[in-house]
Amino acid sequence: MEPFKDEIIEFTKELIRIPTVNPSGEHYTECASLLHEKCSQLGLDTTIVECDGLPSIVGGNGRGILHFHGHYDVVQADKSQFDPYIKNGNLYGRGSSDMKGGIAAMLYALHVLDSPDITFSVTPDEETGGIHGVHCLLERSVIAPKAVLMPEVSSNRIWHACRGALALDITVKGKSAHSVYQHLGTNAFEEMLDVAQEFRKIDPGKGTLLLGGALKGGTQFNMVPEACSFTIDWRFPPDQALATVKDKVFTIINTMKEKGNPIDTSILLETDGFHTSKTEKICTITHEAVQEIRGTSEFELCRGFLDIRHFAHKGIPAVAYGPGLLEVAHGPTEYVRIKDLMDAFAIYCLVGRRFIDSS
Repeated sequence: MEPFKDEIIEFTKELIRIPTVNPSGEHYTECASLLHEKCSQLGLDTTIVECDGLPSIVGGNGRGILHFHGHYDVVQADKSQFDPYIKNGNLYGRGSSDMKGGIAAMLYALHVLDSPDITFSVTPDEETGGIHGVHCLLERSVIAPKAVLMPEVSSNRIWHACRGALALDITVKGKSAHSVYQHLGTNAFEEMLDVAQEFRKIDPGKGTLLLGGALKGGTQFNMVPEACSFTIDWRFPPDQALATVKDKVFTIINTMKEKGNPIDTSILLETDGFHTSKTEKICTITHEAVQEIRGTSEFELCRGFLDIRHFAHKGIPAVAYGPGLLEVAHGPTEYVRIKDLMDAFAIYCLVGRRFIDSS
């Protein structure tokens, strides 16, 4: 395994240097070309597939007994974060944890395994829901594997389930007027506060509810604002249905509308959660491999949402395990421990080999 260490680190750096920021979807073609070229060097048969106008990489026929899946898009970052560096055994840079390090470890493991029975995909759009990435590939039947392992940053835990999510932008309308004649207008900001207060009364239970992650409103200090908007981001456990959550949200919105509040809504994201049984083959083999390489192994519910939910919603058993710490992903000092990166490489090799041997 050790001979590939320098190559995995260097390839991770190459990926980090390409700022595949989402939104707005920058440098995707450049990154897809680099991935395609690297796969060719590693002896991996790949195709660049345009899905909703965005390039994805598909390895093999996409119908493997085991399928590795990753995403190459990253969140916004300062320009300096696209200049990777190593310090104290850590590789720093945007995407080092989430999840370009995982992609590098995955591709080199696939090179070692050298099996047509193991396929893979690397897509964009995960950071904004995956609809134009893996979801599109599945809907078009470009990929249809038997089981999936995603090298997503998971703080060295096995994610076999994830929460569902409902995110909306809610715009409350008013009527503009001069500040000294505000009685002639309707203050959309004040109306928005009334609407937001109703959402503050919700108990998300085992989930989370964030209000005001994004706010917009008003144009000038001496004008009554005619429109104000805020977002809600509700994450709920996999045993709670999206339909139930939507019903609660729109009951509040419709009630406020009936009270005279003009409200427009736009759904930003909606998805059910998922749960893969720990008795599934992908779970047992991954658990054993992590235990063997790391000395400890545990399952955990992912607090966010994952690309692999798209597989799970089609009845395909799927889990995520990847190098890096979730608490530093998306942050100003994102990094991955090089030891974790190499452990992940060894784990992927072990999982792949045991899938082949047991089939």
